[in-house]
Amino acid sequence: MEEVKTQKLSVIQENPIISEEELGSLPYDELTNKSRKDHQSIVKTLDNQDNGLCLVVLGGICLAVSVLFFILSFTRKMNKPAGIDVLSLQFWICIACAVGGVTLLTLGLVQVLTNLKYRIAYKKEISAIAKLKDNMADKK
Repeated sequence: MEEVKTQKLSVIQENPIISEEELGSLPYDELTNKSRKDHQSIVKTLDNQDNGLCLVVLGGICLAVSVLFFILSFTRKMNKPAGIDVLSLQFWICIACAVGGVTLLTLGLVQVLTNLKYRIAYKKEISAIAKLKDNMADKK
């Protein structure tokens, strides 16, 4: 049986960003292939950014549930608030949801921001390739 690798490489490792000086030394065919790979990388970064936004939404929902269970964890004596019962199930659900919500929110924001940075870099590289290809076409 062959083992399938589940390790997912980041987009930047699959298609590294090249400086404009290095792009200028590439022939026309390689520039076309690099541009095609950059467009594919933009699609992957958009997918990863969408996944990050889903994590942000799930984190927000968990935090909202945490607030609701925090309100439910208050005890009352003689119809007056007496404090928080830290031994109640509601309080521990509140803590678990808060930890999960903050974790999901943080992971989602990191994923969104890093993929946004990569997408901007790929767009700059595509525009530089387009300018180089136009210059090469003008010279012919």
